[in-house]
Amino acid sequence: MVPVVTPNVPLWQQRPFGYFKPSIPKGANVWVYTDNTISEQQPPLWEARTNRDGSITPGVKKVYYGGHSYTITADEAIVLTSAGYGANIS
Repeated sequence: MVPVVTPNVPLWQQRPFGYFKPSIPKGANVWVYTDNTISEQQPPLWEARTNRDGSITPGVKKVYYGGHSYTITADEAIVLTSAGYGANIS
């Protein structure tokens, strides 16, 4: 049961589960685009599209969510290492 929080309760008591630390370390989400560029910001588009001027906006090829373990291929390891994530590959 969660107690009712009133305006008279101090702020530090209004978050009863705020002091728990996560058991899994939080990592960064990494998006790999179809042109093998990498970003940590979620893209507005997930599928590739051709713009009016003929240029192509790349789509998302793969997503690595932070705090999770993934089995990757040697080619994926090369792309991630060249982008600076080699220290996180084991």
